Amino acid sequence: MKSIEVFWQEFRDHELESHYIRRSRRRQEPQLKGTVSFGETAEECDAMVEKILRGECGAVITSMQAWQESARQLPNVDDYRILLDHRGEPRAVLRSTGLHMVSLWQMKGEYTYAADHPAPVPEKKKEASGRKRREEKRDEKKEQLEKQRLQAAMTSSLALWQAAARPRLVRECTLRGVPFSMDMLMVVDLFSVAYAEGMDAEEE
Repeated sequence: MKSIEVFWQEFRDHELESHYIRRSRRRQEPQLKGTVSFGETAEECDAMVEKILRGECGAVITSMQAWQESARQLPNVDDYRILLDHRGEPRAVLRSTGLHMVSLWQMKGEYTYAADHPAPVPEKKKEASGRKRREEKRDEKKEQLEKQRLQAAMTSSLALWQAAARPRLVRECTLRGVPFSMDMLMVVDLFSVAYAEGMDAEEE
């Protein structure tokens, strides 16, 4: 089994290679903020690892009660954590991209959608030429349709998540001996995969 220290050093070597290829100015050295695993059973834990590694998950939503009982520290934006499987083996380095605490009735489709899709990478805006601006104007309708499609997908995602999460949260409250409430506080942990074995340094 590869140790956490060795895996973290591989990530740092990967970061240095990426910076060299991009010829960018040196950023602040990444700092390891701990480890994390998701799921209540070994099967759930490993399934989440594989889902994240396939690029099919950019967020995990759990109750604040579960976070408090696990004694884990809530991450800050740009924190780095090592994702572990059920054996405690490091599988990826995650970079925190956002953290939101909302009640059940305040849950948003953009959060539940992220739980089944990779975290979006912001596009870099560049100065457009006259021709480019004309092309972008022609694409405005297409972009608007895409936004409408995405909004519909988020709305559907929220409804599906609520239907699946409610029974689980009711059981969770029953086990803790507390009443279920739509005011129950949830933690939305957003992240992206910064490193996994086999990743190449990409040139921008």
